[in-house]
Amino acid sequence: MKHVVAGCMLLVVLNLGFSYAYLEPILSVCKRKDPNLDKCIQDVVERIRPNVASGNYGSSNVLPKLEPVVIEKIRIERGNTFGANFSNLVIAGAGQFVIKKLKTNLDDRKINVSVILPSLDVKGKYSLNMNILVLRIAGKGDISATLNETKAILRLEYYTERVGDRDLTRFRPIDLKLKFDKARFYLTNLFNGDPTLERVGNDAINENPMVLLDEVKESFEQNLSKKFTEIANSLVKDADLDEIFPEAVGSSNETRLDQLKSAGRGIDLRKAGVISLFLCEQVWNREKAGDMKIYVVGLIAVLCCGSGYARLAPVLTACSSGDPDFEKCVKAVVERIRPAIAAGNYGEGQPKAPPLEPISIDQMAIDRGAGFRCKLSDVKIAGAGDFTMRRVKLNKSEKMFNVSVRIPTMLVKGQYELDMQILVLKISGRGDFRLDLNNTLCNMQLKYIFKDDSTVQFQPIAVKLKFDKARFQLQNLFNGDPTLGRVGNEAINQDPHVLLGEVKPAFEESLGKYFTDIANAAVAGASEQEILPP
Repeated sequence: MKHVVAGCMLLVVLNLGFSYAYLEPILSVCKRKDPNLDKCIQDVVERIRPNVASGNYGSSNVLPKLEPVVIEKIRIERGNTFGANFSNLVIAGAGQFVIKKLKTNLDDRKINVSVILPSLDVKGKYSLNMNILVLRIAGKGDISATLNETKAILRLEYYTERVGDRDLTRFRPIDLKLKFDKARFYLTNLFNGDPTLERVGNDAINENPMVLLDEVKESFEQNLSKKFTEIANSLVKDADLDEIFPEAVGSSNETRLDQLKSAGRGIDLRKAGVISLFLCEQVWNREKAGDMKIYVVGLIAVLCCGSGYARLAPVLTACSSGDPDFEKCVKAVVERIRPAIAAGNYGEGQPKAPPLEPISIDQMAIDRGAGFRCKLSDVKIAGAGDFTMRRVKLNKSEKMFNVSVRIPTMLVKGQYELDMQILVLKISGRGDFRLDLNNTLCNMQLKYIFKDDSTVQFQPIAVKLKFDKARFQLQNLFNGDPTLGRVGNEAINQDPHVLLGEVKPAFEESLGKYFTDIANAAVAGASEQEILPP
């Protein structure tokens, strides 16, 4: 009996050490005979969306990421009527895809997927010569484009490749087709930078943006196809088909015994988990000694806890939820790990978190109709790491924290596009902006849930800002006219809360997403018991 228990223990250890050697740790499999297979796959993709965007799947492997998609060069020649070169194109927003339809055909080894890309932001360099009706448009400079509600149809086909004694899964180049809906371009330096002609040229392009989009569509499809194919193959690298789509639950004992018999002949250690469960199952079924059964179960539990991923970030210490000085404890912990929060580094084994210094926001867009339109991009916020904790309240029954902090000084810089009305003055421009904020209050509501493995995950954090003092500086108002620019900035700073009030919801939403990523990185793999012991 002791030898059987020892064998069981050894196989459990092997399982813990090798069970994730071929599929990325964050992935869960969908059984091939599942009647809801398509929904299972869709749920897995939805769950790992942030990982697809960042290329971080919880292992040491560096995989291709979807945010952003980078296209080094596109060259298109259509004779005298159209010639264009695009370079250093950066496409942001592909990670926000929404799956509309997914259909799997295991017999043909094909997966058809239809997704919507709500908003794509494209930036880069261009040189262009094209005709639109009687207008000849030419220029060389920066290009930016916003694409809304783009539809993508992906056809994935997989096959197996014999490597050694294993049949590994591979994806063929993905067939991808795009269907554009709404689009808007802005090209700088059209007609050698003449402001009037530049505006006329951009208006002509945006009168029917599909003319330009149809020309670049094929190159976009090819580059996105390459990116999606790289991601798909990196996720299943070194995995065989039985790992990705295993048989349904209820495999026969004979199958498991066959695996056991192969153990001495180079059996794949990934299967040790199945074998160990089978061995223990036989011990429990055949032995009458209850104490021995409890001993085996307890030992397996200790092994799992000792080797698993569930743990608090190394830099963190837990605060007891029953501590009468709970708020004081949390403040002390936060103060101690302030450098880790600023750097986004919570210790070895924890996922890399977005740094708090600086906060980076790719894009914010606000459209209130003719009275107010604003787009901010490449936003960098410095100073948030100097926050002061004002209040921390825990409601454990509601699984919720309420946190209030004060940020003495923040410096916000980036690019802007603005059209707004202040009394009788119509203010417009695009260029660099600077915003100085003093004594800002930030209130956050953090709610958490338990995942399937009982670890904690924070829901999107609700952020509410209360601005005190602020001052804007917008370059290139009114096409760079120095006198009108000074007047425009003075009008904005006469009451900066007019502009702040318009951009505040977008700031709160962006910061909420950012802080949620930070919070989840800090508690990745930890249970409520570890974070908030009694």
